[in-house]
Amino acid sequence: MTPDPFERYQHNLHLSPISTPSLEALAGRCGLGRESAVLDAACGKGGACLVLARRFGCPVVGVEARPEFAEEARRLALFSDLAHLVDVVEGGPGELLFDEGYFDLALRLGPARPFPVLEAARRLSPLVRPGGWMILGAVVWKPGARAAAPEALRAWAGAAAPAGVREAEALRRDFAAEGLEAVDHRVEPDASWESFYAPQARAILESRRESGLSSRERETLDRWQRELELFHSGGGREVLAYASFLLRLPDRDETPGAGIR
Repeated sequence: MTPDPFERYQHNLHLSPISTPSLEALAGRCGLGRESAVLDAACGKGGACLVLARRFGCPVVGVEARPEFAEEARRLALFSDLAHLVDVVEGGPGELLFDEGYFDLALRLGPARPFPVLEAARRLSPLVRPGGWMILGAVVWKPGARAAAPEALRAWAGAAAPAGVREAEALRRDFAAEGLEAVDHRVEPDASWESFYAPQARAILESRRESGLSSRERETLDRWQRELELFHSGGGREVLAYASFLLRLPDRDETPGAGIR
């Protein structure tokens, strides 16, 4: 077995620490139904697509750049009897060739690392109808925790995205400055992180049992393990959280701020 991202997440449905209850609670405020149009940019294995299609009966388009993940999303939709509602297409989050204002809800659930969430909001918002919705997920600092974070963790948090990691309330203000109303946000409990990382730890152990691993493959597994240890023993558990934001776009007759639309 050659370790690659698909193998790392082979036991995960979601590729972020979001939980199904949080996703259903936020999407439940969007008035979704059979006539709604939903987009999941960078859908991974289609976890969010399946949750929303099953819960609300709405058609969902998932966009995924990695062919093996896109194929797995289609397979899961078929075996969940949701292939008539879930359509997965291959493409990157910068290749969203849809009509402006087409979707009622667009999602971008960022990974468990620093993620340019405002850039994602700017990219998705033209595809959402006036008065429509976005759900964006990102790693955040727990309130007041940044100052207490180990130096290595602060360096990790600030190096991988233009704005680094922010607190949830700071992101709400950032969204407001872009003309987006943060109607609600959910911060995942530590249990959601455990549910996210435990299957990855299992996949790493299974890969290490394979015979004949090259030095490059062992280095990949070591890097994955260090990422998990950053959360469990490197201080991440104490200072980091994963937050999902429900954002509402202005209606046509509303005056947006100096932001997105």
